[in-house]
Amino acid sequence: MTTASVPGIASTDGLHASPSPIDCVNALLTGALLCALSASAAMGQAIPHPFPPTVEPAPAAQPASTPELELDQCLEIALQNHPTLKTLRGSLGVARARVIRSRAGRLPRLSLNVSRTHTELIRPGTSSLASVSGGVIIGGGSASRVVESDIKRATLNLRQTLTDFGKTENEIAASKHSREAARLELENTVQDVILDAEVAYFQLLAARSLAKVNRQAVARALEDLKVTEGFVEVGSRPRFDLTRARVEVSTARVAARRTENEVEISRVILANAMGLEGKLPGEPRDRPRSKLPILSPDEATSQGLENRPDLVASLERQRSAEASLHAAQAGYRPSINVGYGKTLRGEDYPLDRSTDVSLSMDWNLFDGHLTHSQVAEARANLAVSQGRTAQLRQQVITDIRRYQLNAQEADARIEATAITVREARENLLLARGRYQGGVGSPIEITDARLSLARAESDQVQARYDFEIALARLERAMGLINREEEP
Repeated sequence: MTTASVPGIASTDGLHASPSPIDCVNALLTGALLCALSASAAMGQAIPHPFPPTVEPAPAAQPASTPELELDQCLEIALQNHPTLKTLRGSLGVARARVIRSRAGRLPRLSLNVSRTHTELIRPGTSSLASVSGGVIIGGGSASRVVESDIKRATLNLRQTLTDFGKTENEIAASKHSREAARLELENTVQDVILDAEVAYFQLLAARSLAKVNRQAVARALEDLKVTEGFVEVGSRPRFDLTRARVEVSTARVAARRTENEVEISRVILANAMGLEGKLPGEPRDRPRSKLPILSPDEATSQGLENRPDLVASLERQRSAEASLHAAQAGYRPSINVGYGKTLRGEDYPLDRSTDVSLSMDWNLFDGHLTHSQVAEARANLAVSQGRTAQLRQQVITDIRRYQLNAQEADARIEATAITVREARENLLLARGRYQGGVGSPIEITDARLSLARAESDQVQARYDFEIALARLERAMGLINREEEP
């Protein structure tokens, strides 16, 4: 005969052993729960479903007329409206004008001077003057002669510097490097504006997702509250469980309200990053997860050192300082000039004509240490520029490596948090099942619910930390390309 095996009872040759203590406790708890439910049904009370299906709360309704904003749209608005870009565009215009001004020393200088001079020369006599007649002063015992002249003069001068031993050429080179540095600084600021807008965009998406997680946490707390109310009503659970469940609902609502406030703050930050003073013209739309670029640290560093506009701008400033130093040192040397002049002069037409041709050399033998101080200043400026370039180069290398590691870490967290969320959901189901079977406590459900909320929050944070880290990595490598006509 086949003997059926009953849990908790060992069957050996028809002899039955005594049940274990754990089996006795489980049997008593199960019997008590069945009695309570039977009594509730006998009194005509509806037995509540222990754990109704989770209903995801709807997010805060947006106005039907509010359009969705893509990331590219936000970036375009930022580039059009950000006040910092308007300032730097003006600075670029100043640098361009200085290039034109520096070229003036290379070009000839042409001047025209036209004048007319009327002169009256009076030779006084020994007596007082009575009258003037025909250029002769009559009166008294003698006469004074009045000499008049009317000189007309027109002079046209042309002057050209043949050489100043590199001073003008170095001034032109310095201004060109400064202009290129100004253009690169504008490009660098464009990338900063794009990065700020991207970070604010993803932070708003993260805040919205965290608010959704907290709304779900409120819904779960309300579900557990309803279950606890049902058990308290039939007397199978103490009232302490009900009070605890109500406190947990209130706590979840406070957390949800806090995250909703973070959403509004994130909207303000995004509007500011886009250069807007009012509200956002739409609601940002989420986008698929980006892919982690496969780059070695050396490759990423090489690209960053080559593409970073602020580093290249610093190098241009350094070259400008070198050219300025050479221009200042040229002040120790003379300049050779050639001149040509044409002059018309006389009282009556036709006027007398003269032509002048000159070759001159100008050399400041002593200028009160002016040239010496200019050279010292230019040399100090070059040292400052070299130091800034070296410092920025180290910063670029550090930024690239740091953001590359941050992106890799966030990418790993995304995979890990996905597993954590799945296990936390299973843990909550088990805790609810134990509570339903009468062997669990509300503390287990609370812990499981909080663990799920934390896991979902960590998953959201990892998702958008990854996007922000990628944006910062692209910025550190100088790969944020956006059409910008200075």
